[in-house]
Amino acid sequence: MEGRAKRAGQPYGFGALISDYAQWRNFFTTSNLAYLGVATVIYTLSKTTPVLDEHKWDDYRSNVALAGAVAIRNLILVFAVYSGWHHVMYRATTPLSTQKYNPKYPPEWEHAAARRWTLVGSLIGSVYEIGALWWWSTGRGEFYTSISDYPLYSSATWLLACFVSDLHFWLVHRMMHPWGWTIPVVGDIGGLLYRHVHYIHHLRHNPGPWAGLAMHPVEHIIYFSRSLWLLAVPCHPLIFLWSNIRAMIGPAPGHHGFEDVYGSRFHLIHHSVLRTNYGTRGYEDKFFGTFTMKEPVSTAQ
Repeated sequence: MEGRAKRAGQPYGFGALISDYAQWRNFFTTSNLAYLGVATVIYTLSKTTPVLDEHKWDDYRSNVALAGAVAIRNLILVFAVYSGWHHVMYRATTPLSTQKYNPKYPPEWEHAAARRWTLVGSLIGSVYEIGALWWWSTGRGEFYTSISDYPLYSSATWLLACFVSDLHFWLVHRMMHPWGWTIPVVGDIGGLLYRHVHYIHHLRHNPGPWAGLAMHPVEHIIYFSRSLWLLAVPCHPLIFLWSNIRAMIGPAPGHHGFEDVYGSRFHLIHHSVLRTNYGTRGYEDKFFGTFTMKEPVSTAQ
């Protein structure tokens, strides 16, 4: 999490933000490559290209079948990934780690409540995927199906998607916490969103994997919008699918609550104290002045 500018003792400005993001290790992470692998398998097995070329959107039964297939597939994917993390970290005879940030273990009912919200999130993410298929196959947006025809453009689009995904998360996450200033009649919009929407995610001060995507449906809609910009540019469907799947299953390890095995002390601090660490990697928080690693995680209950 230590940025170049911070190590040098200088203010963390826009140049430092871009410099840190320009490091290849920030893109070719184990998790990014794993999500790309999952997206590639799904793209291939789902026969996405024939769907784009042949699906008839004026056929009601065909639409229901397509929507059902995407929704069920994503439900199974999310259930398998989050259940897997929950099992190996909380239920296995020999857990992958014993270095839990908060030594207390949440009661099972908390995991169950979070699971319901997370599965709802998988369905909302599915709506975005179905919408993208409709957008492309009806000629409203440009797409291509051969990455080898545009290797440099495809690589640049994917790298930009990594950056946009992180920046989008910081912005919409910060938006749903109190702003500290008000608008006449409306008041503090961030405070309003927190009290009525984002609070659901923060019911878990001591989260487990299932808490990762446990959000109000309104927040799910905002959260998954990170991929919409890809519909405005020529895009390979695999890149959109990767962005959507990363949003869908990526929160699990960052919320499992352990020090190692891809855990995120950085994000757990946010669940403990709320006013810091709104992003994913910490770079945006350094830039906007909301970064810290100093809060005592042990105070989380």
